[in-house]
Amino acid sequence: MLFTYGNCKCCKNESANVKVLLNSIFPAGICDMICDYNLYCSKCKDLYDKERRYIYRYKQLTKPELQIDFFQTQMPTPIYLSNNNRVNLRTFRKEIDNVLDTDSCKEQFKKNKLFLSAVKSYIKKEWKYTHHIMEKFHDLEDMKFYRQLRVWWFPNGERSYMFRNKEYKIKHLWEVFFKEYLKQLFKGYENYLNLTEIEEHLQKVINT
Repeated sequence: MLFTYGNCKCCKNESANVKVLLNSIFPAGICDMICDYNLYCSKCKDLYDKERRYIYRYKQLTKPELQIDFFQTQMPTPIYLSNNNRVNLRTFRKEIDNVLDTDSCKEQFKKNKLFLSAVKSYIKKEWKYTHHIMEKFHDLEDMKFYRQLRVWWFPNGERSYMFRNKEYKIKHLWEVFFKEYLKQLFKGYENYLNLTEIEEHLQKVINT
């Protein structure tokens, strides 16, 4: 099972109500088993049904890798990734802006607005890199392979990007973008995931 179900507020409330009702009929242990095997809220049911239909056919991936791929391919995403190489550039750049224009992101960089502007500038300017990396970054082994091949869309993260006469390491720009992107991608489903494992995966990708 890819996700942890029953941790949302709706399920906990419903489970508590059902347990109270069943405790008058069955022993406590049996009540717990019945509640553990039922999904109550619509969000849990939707996620569970999609997970059962989701099949990654190509190779073995870690749980965080599968979770990222699942949300990018099975759920609504903050940035649409075209699978036919026909990218609406205006829309794509607007979606990048939306990811980086959240209140939490602005608050985080309120004392370093120039850095956040550099992130936006680089990610949008190198939009072809952005699109390719977003498609692949869930798979760490693939990213390592592409780095070794020196494919054209895999930039050297140790190099710098010049923005308004100031240099910024590319990997630091990517890190901010992908952290914010994953926040938006998983928004509302944080309790179903191990966010620490997701963060560890992202750091490995950034440092590839």
